[in-house]
Amino acid sequence: LMMTGLEPSTALPLLCEARGRGMNCVVIDPNARGDRFGMDTFETSIRGLFEGQGVLKEEESDGDNNDEGIKRERAMRAIIPVEGAIYVLAHSAAGGQLVRYLLDQQKDAPLLSRIRCITFTDSTHSIQWLKHHPHISTLIQSSKALYVRSANRMRDDDWENASPGDECPKDHFWSHRFGDIKTVWAGTTEHSLSNWTAHKLIWDHFDEIRGQTKDYFAERNGRTNNIDFIDKKDNDVMMTDQSLNNGNSQANEKRMSRERVHIGTNPVII
Repeated sequence: LMMTGLEPSTALPLLCEARGRGMNCVVIDPNARGDRFGMDTFETSIRGLFEGQGVLKEEESDGDNNDEGIKRERAMRAIIPVEGAIYVLAHSAAGGQLVRYLLDQQKDAPLLSRIRCITFTDSTHSIQWLKHHPHISTLIQSSKALYVRSANRMRDDDWENASPGDECPKDHFWSHRFGDIKTVWAGTTEHSLSNWTAHKLIWDHFDEIRGQTKDYFAERNGRTNNIDFIDKKDNDVMMTDQSLNNGNSQANEKRMSRERVHIGTNPVII
């Protein structure tokens, strides 16, 4: 944060982009509680945020509507919609945690069925985990998935002549681990800056998939030439793994406070 500044070092630019598109935002830290408890924390966060509505319905049917847990769940449901597409930006360990989480779910699990698009940046996952899970493997190698990688000064040839978005050459090792996913250069050799330097690539990918999704809904509703109305009513969620730095300036905190008022339908900042 001190060396590169607020925007390259935090999730603020991502949140601003999502806000401008009327998307809800969920930010999960994959490094919370360290290596030992990081995955447990990720699982608990995902279940609580995206897959708790079934539990809520069961508890409400029992008639205990005054339970504090149900009240909290209702409040969360009012913020995060139970329907709508999910667009995932998974950086580094978050990519591995996301794939591991999906492995533990049933084929038609709520989270998996809602994911429309994934951008991995220097992700740690492997398709070798998915040999017996083609429904997940197909998604993360499809046109809905993009892998953005930083360059290694020692191992990557001619990296200095590559521009952000240029397609990366794949050797046998890379294909064995990540499969047929489209892979492009981030435009940096710094792992921690890959989301910043690839900012435009990430959002171009999201916008392309969102446009395809909304064209479909517009056509279904008989409005093939106007998809603007969906932007004002959709419940899209952008999930990323970066967290805002607690040392933000007072001016920036005031800015974020103002933005919370008009972030879009069902705003979420976590």
